[in-house]
Amino acid sequence: SYLLVDQSNDSLEIRLEKKQDLEIGAEYKFEGKLKQEQNALFFKVNEIKCLDCENDDDDEGNLMFTLTLIVVILAVVIVYLIRRQQLNKIPGSSGGFPTNPGNTPFNSGPIPSTPSNVIQPNPTQVNQGASTDNFATIAFNPNLLPKQTITESKTVVMNQPKSESSDQVPGNFIVNTNGSEENLKLKGLPTSLGNIVTVGREDVSGDEAKYHLRLNDQTVSRKQAELIYESQNLYIRNLSSSNPSILDGAPLSSGALSPVKSGSTMKFGNVTVRYQR
Repeated sequence: SYLLVDQSNDSLEIRLEKKQDLEIGAEYKFEGKLKQEQNALFFKVNEIKCLDCENDDDDEGNLMFTLTLIVVILAVVIVYLIRRQQLNKIPGSSGGFPTNPGNTPFNSGPIPSTPSNVIQPNPTQVNQGASTDNFATIAFNPNLLPKQTITESKTVVMNQPKSESSDQVPGNFIVNTNGSEENLKLKGLPTSLGNIVTVGREDVSGDEAKYHLRLNDQTVSRKQAELIYESQNLYIRNLSSSNPSILDGAPLSSGALSPVKSGSTMKFGNVTVRYQR
């Protein structure tokens, strides 16, 4: 530990976490906490920074940079010398491959004689029939091939039921508006909940119009209900709380999901829709 004394002879003990020798005359920056022990104050130092030692760090950094640069230059020179030595060993430029002096052929030795047991081709036959080049003719007799058992295969055609369209809602919807009836086929928008048909007075355009049953009557809400076809069953969900949809004479609460059977009658305002399947 060290003792810090000011001009008025007041002292403060400085305690270091790690043992470190401080240079006399150097300036230091201490970071830590002021604590009290037995009615005595002391300053516990967590970090010491020498303000006069920054130049030493710079010199050390410059020295490391210089040494690294020297090592890199030496490595480049060594690689260059090794590469040059390898190129000098490749024949070609300094003597290279041996040349053929004069007109002496490369294969100047005796030509090996052809063995007597090797059949030589007839030059006349070769010239007359270049396309057949001494190929042997093989007689083919199909009766000598092994007989294989032929298994008769039959194709069975099964009548499969016609699959309904993926967005089709089975059945007919008889819409009665002010005594005028209209028989409709509906399509539902395929979703994870099933094929959904929106019902209401709202005029829908685009692709959504294919999946919308518009009831153009002032007694019908803009978004009145939804018809949901899922797992071979039809359901109705009421969307209007102030103008509830009615199924077989019973008003439906908002958001309620109720099954619709064949022959059921749904009423939206003054418009009735009978489902027949």
